[in-house]
Amino acid sequence: MNSKAVLLNDRIAANKVTVIDENGEKQGEMSISNAMSLASEKNLDLWQVSKDTIPICKLVDYGKMMYNKSKKNKQNKNTHKHHEAKEITFNYHIADHDLGVKNKKARKILSKGIKVIYSMDLVGRECKLTQDGLTRFNESLNGFEDIAEWDKHQVSSAKSKRRRTVRTISIVLRPKSK
Repeated sequence: MNSKAVLLNDRIAANKVTVIDENGEKQGEMSISNAMSLASEKNLDLWQVSKDTIPICKLVDYGKMMYNKSKKNKQNKNTHKHHEAKEITFNYHIADHDLGVKNKKARKILSKGIKVIYSMDLVGRECKLTQDGLTRFNESLNGFEDIAEWDKHQVSSAKSKRRRTVRTISIVLRPKSK
């Protein structure tokens, strides 16, 4: 038998059980037939809670209990935040209009209260233009002063799959607390 199997009513294979009623009060030890008749009088199920020498059984409306449990789990799942941050990435040679579209998207995300990882990639020969890239990056950040706050930017280097050097300038934008 599976250790997680639910033992209800007729599936309980014991002669005597300790019964706890729907209010949590101990009713004492009784035969399984008396416990089953007590459960049927109250329109409840007899649920085996623990498997001791004399099993402990509870009088519950098992269907209602499982419904409430699944409802609570679903509510907890819906309130859980699935995203910590969204990333907006662009390269050094992005057109002004395209950068405006990316900034608009970042503002929309920030207005929802979600952090944005804002980064610029310098690829290949562009890595020599790090100072120009930093200047352009800082200019693009000016549009976020009213809605976000941030710390110092980070510059990191890595090799891409095609053996090209990629230098990334990034910063985490946090929504301003109201």
